[in-house]
Amino acid sequence: MANRISRPIARASGARARSRRTVKLSSPKKRFKTFVALILLALMTALALGLVGSLIIFWRFSAELPSIEAVTADIKGPVATTVWSEDGVRLAKLDVVNQKPITLDQIPKNLIDATVSIEDHRFWEHPGI
Repeated sequence: MANRISRPIARASGARARSRRTVKLSSPKKRFKTFVALILLALMTALALGLVGSLIIFWRFSAELPSIEAVTADIKGPVATTVWSEDGVRLAKLDVVNQKPITLDQIPKNLIDATVSIEDHRFWEHPGI
């Protein structure tokens, strides 16, 4: 009689074991959501690693920068302007006293056009760099 009782229990536990082994196929919607979640996780991990890397690089290079006091002490005062000819002869030296700031409206249009034509002949055709 003990054998009869143990057999159905064994069969029931065997049936449970078989049902646990079966793998249910997920729906396409669930697989898509899982795929998107994994992509977002990978992107966020890459972003976090990039941020940490940027902070490490910033910290390492900022240690080598000079102090603000050293930078401000290195600023030089106004320097006189020297005008040179094409063949290297000094034509004039304008002292700092002769220099006075002016607005863009006070500069002649011919000087602006000449500067633009030398520097960038397409200056007025493109939006910038």
